[in-house]
Amino acid sequence: MANGMSLMKAAGKLKFCFINMATCMILLRNKCLLIPAMLFILFLNVSAGIQPAQELQQWQQKYPGNALVSVSKQLQVTIDLVNNVPQTTLDDYREMIVLKDNTSFLADSKEYFNNHYDLKKLEAYSLVPENNQYKKVTVSKFTKSVEMDTTVFFDDQYVYAYTYPAVGKGTKLVTRSVATTNYAYIPVVFDFGGPMPAENMMLTISLPPEVQIIFRLFGNDTSIVHYSKSIRDNRI
Repeated sequence: MANGMSLMKAAGKLKFCFINMATCMILLRNKCLLIPAMLFILFLNVSAGIQPAQELQQWQQKYPGNALVSVSKQLQVTIDLVNNVPQTTLDDYREMIVLKDNTSFLADSKEYFNNHYDLKKLEAYSLVPENNQYKKVTVSKFTKSVEMDTTVFFDDQYVYAYTYPAVGKGTKLVTRSVATTNYAYIPVVFDFGGPMPAENMMLTISLPPEVQIIFRLFGNDTSIVHYSKSIRDNRI
């Protein structure tokens, strides 16, 4: 696992970034190739091991007036060199909890992917409170398409539209996707925050020592980002 603080000192050069509160875009450099990568951030999970009603009450007390809270957001980025060509895998997990009634409008959702990525897995489901535990209700249909406005056709990405089932107060909305690419020129962007309250964010990378990370981190409050680094089995 690699952490942003140590790698930023080693890289010596910062690359492209844009921000919504606190965001990073990172590029890797292996010889003359630029490859996407990520940072690492970790917060404690305050909801682990409690019943649905208690968890709902905790989030309602912490964020009164909010209809939706991001409970967990985790992105694992794995970079491998295959015949000296970088192959990047993104394993993305997101979990939100609904805090109010009359929130069926939150059911419709979309996932966007760059057309250079090969989507290996896409899963979405609701965790519905039932008998002091959560019942998993999966999304059964995903509709793939491209989007366009009145003037622009977005041919570099595709979108999957779907609807979370059984959305109501206390329901958790979960999405997980796994995608890979060997295209070396797609930066990866991670938002550490946004309009919706968010906690428990973990952003990690796993890579061989031959790959160097170059990144830029900025936003309204970058002090919330904490780092760690370890080396295991000849990987950072």
